[in-house]
Amino acid sequence: MNVSQLSTWLKCQWLWYKVYVDGVRPRYERPAISLGTCTHDILAAYLLGRDPELGILEWEKQYKKIELTTEEMDLCEEVRSTAWKIFERTKKEIDLGHRFDTATDADGERLVEYHFQIEHPIGDYLGFQGYVDWVAIELANGREWLTDWKVRKTFQPVDAEEFSMQMALYTKMVRSNGLNPVGSMTWQLKSAAARAPKENKATTKKGRTLSRQLILTDWETYEEAIRAIGGDPIDYLDMKDKLSAVEWSRQSRAYWSDATIEGLWQEAMRATSEIGTVCSRSVSYLNCKPCRLRDLCQAGIRGDDTDFLMKTQFQFRDDKPSPLPILVDDDEDEIEPSLKEE
Repeated sequence: MNVSQLSTWLKCQWLWYKVYVDGVRPRYERPAISLGTCTHDILAAYLLGRDPELGILEWEKQYKKIELTTEEMDLCEEVRSTAWKIFERTKKEIDLGHRFDTATDADGERLVEYHFQIEHPIGDYLGFQGYVDWVAIELANGREWLTDWKVRKTFQPVDAEEFSMQMALYTKMVRSNGLNPVGSMTWQLKSAAARAPKENKATTKKGRTLSRQLILTDWETYEEAIRAIGGDPIDYLDMKDKLSAVEWSRQSRAYWSDATIEGLWQEAMRATSEIGTVCSRSVSYLNCKPCRLRDLCQAGIRGDDTDFLMKTQFQFRDDKPSPLPILVDDDEDEIEPSLKEE
């Protein structure tokens, strides 16, 4: 049982049964082109002390055996370029060796893309296993943080981490393995590259000028555009202040006390013991609007031909859920056939 399964069960028992027992998912005819995965792979290579470009090569492996369309190849190039720019921004923020460093295990292995498990029999299950992107050490105080990267258009609030059962359970598991993280951190990264400003159509006595509209860009990109039209950056210093308000990343942190972790662990155990006992639909606007199996569910309620839908809109997973529960990242549970962000 994983956190994604537990969340699905608490939301809608019918959806849990269809996804995790029947193995139903939307039918995707083409591969996902994932910005989030590409960014993760680059950051992992960097934090492991390797050439970051090896991360791109790792990401590209999944497409080697697929004959991509021209549109998909163009999208891959766009993803590579955007992911690299996200990495360059994030690298400056990490400031490896000065602001942050990477924790190691007893054998000296860097804890990047760190897999761990805990034995705790639950029914027919042997225990839990989990994964985090990075165990970071904040060098100013020596604190360890279980860190997940999220590539997003819109950031979640700073306090969102305080409501993450997943990361609380991860912290319990990692502490049982001998590490001592004070908490967890979701490091959210803006899923876009800095945009070039538009040039004004009208010229002035000083010549060509740029728009002063606030857009998703940074001063370095804006200054480069100024010089490209023969302008003087001094004339645009107001934009430097304005662009400093653009948020390219956000850290959402939570300190996990032993009492909080134990309370959430007991809640998870109680909920887990109930899973599979009933299979009722939970029909509501908030549940059904974002549901990826909504059409199949509504067809079943109306008594329509669900077999036709299974042949045209849905399919069964190639791999059934593992008998050993995995506490996975909810955002990576389903991959859309598009430029995936999270």
